[in-house]
Amino acid sequence: MAAIQLPLNASSPTVVPFKARDPQLDQATEPLNDSVPLRVLDFGAGKGRIGQEILRNPDTASLIYYQPLEICSDFQADLRKLSSDLQLLSEIEPEIEREVLDSHEKLKESQYKNFFDRILLVNVLHEISPSKWVTILNVLLDSLSKDGKLLILEDQAFPV
Repeated sequence: MAAIQLPLNASSPTVVPFKARDPQLDQATEPLNDSVPLRVLDFGAGKGRIGQEILRNPDTASLIYYQPLEICSDFQADLRKLSSDLQLLSEIEPEIEREVLDSHEKLKESQYKNFFDRILLVNVLHEISPSKWVTILNVLLDSLSKDGKLLILEDQAFPV
């Protein structure tokens, strides 16, 4: 199975910066406000704007196990810091260090089988070749818990 990879000479994808009161961000984080503990995968986390929004609300953050996945190494140091900050607030397995996943292939590891309650793809799918969608979406579906939800939000037209 092919992993999502950028060519070595490719520039980083354009990333939407964090902005308070962003309607799309509100739409993406609304499914996290169920007042129940949730394991969340932020697929294509970019600079972590979803994690930053979770961090703004300590009551919500205490109920979230936040796991970013980002292939662009330029963003991983900031995501590690954000993930660590969220881990300090989380009541869900706070002893487990949250690594920043760098490929959807890592989701095939046994610990991620049926693990996540929410998987968020926000402005990500248009960055992936349509020929890889089925493979990647199947990996994500295998990572969802029985009652988990996959949320895909895009503000661009799909390249198909």
